Amino acid sequence: MLSGAEISAHFARNPTLEARQAHRPLFRLLMQPDNGVERICSGCRVSRAVGEMKIEADRVCFRWTRVSYPGSGCYQLVQTAADRFTLRGVDQEPSIEYSANP
Repeated sequence: MLSGAEISAHFARNPTLEARQAHRPLFRLLMQPDNGVERICSGCRVSRAVGEMKIEADRVCFRWTRVSYPGSGCYQLVQTAADRFTLRGVDQEPSIEYSANP
């Protein structure tokens, strides 16, 4: 599990991620330097969404505007392999999985 400082560094190195939640459509997350985040999902009813990202001591929280996929909530970032990561929901949010270059 990564700490807040490690999460910040991770997203600074990997500002664009291809992710998915269970059997839902693939989506792209674009991290902005001002704590903004954008979700692009061509297979979703609403293809583009914006939100805010807040990094805390041991988690990252997303708050989305006008979309429910992925859901707003807080996640712990866990490295599961050399280039594989999972955002594990802190409060029953479904996990988000993605690959990145470490």
